[in-house]
Amino acid sequence: MNIRNALRPWQSLFASGCAALVLLLAVARVHAQTAPPPNCDRTVKADVVALDQALIYNRLGAINPAGMIYALRRDVVAIDPAKGLVPGNVQLRPGKRPRPIALRMNVGDCLVINLTNLLAPDAADVNSFAANNAPATRTASAHVMGMQLVGTIASDG
Repeated sequence: MNIRNALRPWQSLFASGCAALVLLLAVARVHAQTAPPPNCDRTVKADVVALDQALIYNRLGAINPAGMIYALRRDVVAIDPAKGLVPGNVQLRPGKRPRPIALRMNVGDCLVINLTNLLAPDAADVNSFAANNAPATRTASAHVMGMQLVGTIASDG
């Protein structure tokens, strides 16, 4: 008996077992993405603001003066305290640097993000480099990868 012929039944069994496993995982993944949790084990809340922030890319002086970032509200302070936290009057608090936001939660938790647009209504000075290279819009939104939409596609971002 040839070794190749001896292994054929095992290859067939292994292939069908792998196919069944892939199908089972695909069904489980579809179910996990479409079935909303009946309740939340815990609700994680994040107050996030969009603000204008010059971005320094390296120590050689490469900079984007028209940068825009997201930050947690607790990490933002008013430039002029008399005006308060209003669009165009905010900056990162002293000692904070622009960094990616990571919101951590567990399976079964619900996430509530309150997003406030505090970008200045107009880009920087019209004659400046920043104004010429600023995005055309002053709107802000968020898209969370892997989350189920609430309502329709219009609720995304």
